[in-house]
Amino acid sequence: FIGRSRTAPDHHQPTQILDNEMPMAGDVIRWHQGGVVEHAVILDDGTVQALHIKEFGAPNELFVDESSSPVPLQKAMETIQQPTVLDVYFTQRMVEDRVHNPHGEHAEDCWLVLDDNTQDTDRL
Repeated sequence: FIGRSRTAPDHHQPTQILDNEMPMAGDVIRWHQGGVVEHAVILDDGTVQALHIKEFGAPNELFVDESSSPVPLQKAMETIQQPTVLDVYFTQRMVEDRVHNPHGEHAEDCWLVLDDNTQDTDRL
């Protein structure tokens, strides 16, 4: 999940995707749909995986939405309006379920949003 670097390291801003441009593998995108802010990551196999913000988590931490399956990029881009590529840092967080992960050895993927517009990162 490398994605593309679009800004200088000291200034993180989201980048609007042009009409004829497609997001690349590793890109995390944000768009508004029906008054709700949506997030997704473009996977290496050319599919789009929905991301979400945990109910009691930080507003700039995005995690894989386990309730949705990846969809092909071309199909997803038919319904996504005006996506923005976010500057993110990929990391992993310990799974907080102490019943199924009592020793903290299991982790889940996490994308930290680095852009300056975190007020746009609404809870889903």
